[in-house]
Amino acid sequence: SHDASRHPVSWLQLAIRDGLPLQSTLFQMTQQAAAHLAPSTLSRATGAPLVADVAVLGRLVHHGDAEQYDLAGVDSRDRALIAIDGKRWSVAFDPELRPNELLQQTLEAQPFRSYSTQVYSARCSSTEARFAVAMGPEPESRMAVREPAVAGMFYPADDSERESLVDQLLSGLEPVTTRPVEAAMVPHAGLRFSGRIAADVWRRINIPKSVLIIGPKHTADGVDWAVAPHDVWKLSDEVSLAGDVELANRIAQAVPGMQLDAAAHAREHGIEVQLPLLYRIAPSVRVAAIAMSGATISELEQTAEAMARLFRSLTEPPLLVISSDMNHFADDEENRRRDRIALGALQRNDPRELLQLCRQENISMCGQIPAALVLLTLKALGRRAHYQEIGYATSGDVSGDHNRVVGYAGVLF
Repeated sequence: SHDASRHPVSWLQLAIRDGLPLQSTLFQMTQQAAAHLAPSTLSRATGAPLVADVAVLGRLVHHGDAEQYDLAGVDSRDRALIAIDGKRWSVAFDPELRPNELLQQTLEAQPFRSYSTQVYSARCSSTEARFAVAMGPEPESRMAVREPAVAGMFYPADDSERESLVDQLLSGLEPVTTRPVEAAMVPHAGLRFSGRIAADVWRRINIPKSVLIIGPKHTADGVDWAVAPHDVWKLSDEVSLAGDVELANRIAQAVPGMQLDAAAHAREHGIEVQLPLLYRIAPSVRVAAIAMSGATISELEQTAEAMARLFRSLTEPPLLVISSDMNHFADDEENRRRDRIALGALQRNDPRELLQLCRQENISMCGQIPAALVLLTLKALGRRAHYQEIGYATSGDVSGDHNRVVGYAGVLF
């Protein structure tokens, strides 16, 4: 719908199945439109007419994904093309375009990832001669302060209790001399479970002025490759660490696919769990962070090249840190077997093998994509990753329950 003074607004109800009731669906969509437009008296004030267009889609046909598809038999004169990838979707109808041209238009409407984007066509009846509508998560590119999201769950919310726990995690460890490293991997479960391994890794590193923590997205919030836009990472009302906003902005500008997005980080624990340890070990450090969901090895190779170009331009590049737990929820013996397979690929400095083995052996290492990206970035920088395993454990070592565990590994490179 639109009027002379408003941008068009679209509503879509889409079900990849037969039998969507047309009359009740149109009624529900009309109610949604009315609720959206009711607060505005703009049309009445200006006298501009409100126009509503309707398109009805049916008889869906699946044509493959955006990498491999077959549009044979699709006639653009009466069929629309649809692309769907998780929270992103795009629909386009234009009888004057050839099917491949129409699909290209459909795919360009959102930053789809080709390997996971499904392509459909649908019989289209429309009051518009042509249309294109799309929707997906919009990045929240500015949020100065990142409030703690998992304080009280993954670590104590009270400052004194949190510091006491960090004391316990560091107590009894043999003295070490810090040294520069190319990268590190730390686990991110609750500090009670994985914090001792993470602390043992962090305390060995000569930490530079800035760290870049790259971890998986554990929620569906926000964009797929989200760079945190925060000036401040709060642990409590009194305690915080500085964010490296300059580095975050440069990554978002220089690395295709990376976007500043606070929404993806608002509930993400993979970076936050590291902050109590960093606050103790390197309280003046600036923290940049990326949360990632989904990637192919070719995408990661291209991303690593762009990251390397950026880092070469910096006077003092950040420390690259992988935030990842290992396999999830097998029994203790099987979990350890799978983790050794994944850690072997890391030890061989082979990101392609890591992703292949995780897929083939059903290894649910949540940070496999961040790990592959870091290894590829080191390679693009001409640096050799020297694997040193600092510690390994499973949640069963703490809980005593060995039937369903999560693995934790700490590694220096």
